[in-house]
Amino acid sequence: MKSKSTGFSPAEMLFGFQIRTPMSWQPKNGEYNYEESVMQRIAEIKVELPEIRKLGIDRMVKVKNKEKSIYDKKVSKEGFKIGELILKSIDHPQKKLEQKWDGPYKIEKVLEKGTYWISDKLGNKDLVHGDRLKKFNSDRIEFLDGITPLRSNLRKEDLEFENKDANRGRLELKGGVLSYNNSIL
Repeated sequence: MKSKSTGFSPAEMLFGFQIRTPMSWQPKNGEYNYEESVMQRIAEIKVELPEIRKLGIDRMVKVKNKEKSIYDKKVSKEGFKIGELILKSIDHPQKKLEQKWDGPYKIEKVLEKGTYWISDKLGNKDLVHGDRLKKFNSDRIEFLDGITPLRSNLRKEDLEFENKDANRGRLELKGGVLSYNNSIL
């Protein structure tokens, strides 16, 4: 089965030919010259295999560039500013009519390459890429039932690093023990 990105099957990329299965194999009629077929195979490996691999790599680069351009068209070019209210897309909505956006959250810090630290009203923080955010329209506030706590994908160590200078306490992980304001959790 040929790959969409390379145009070749994995066997063709590795061996230089399509592997024959018992269904596709048919014995050759007549005499078989073993030495000649070995020499022919060596020539194929030296000449055709590098060409097949180069073609596969070139096709893969083309496909990746095409996918990148499609992705770039969909990604929002606008940046968000510190203090701005935003909505965060839900990773995997479970039901058809479930909300697709959580929030509102506040931009705490703008990082490189479109990444942002966001926080909710409770002080929970998360690191999110800008393609998962959109501006919060305060005119459409009717869908909010209350505070939506931020569901962070970060490990405790990442949160500890960001919370060191927060006013609400100090989260520490020492020797596998998690503590908050020197009390063990």
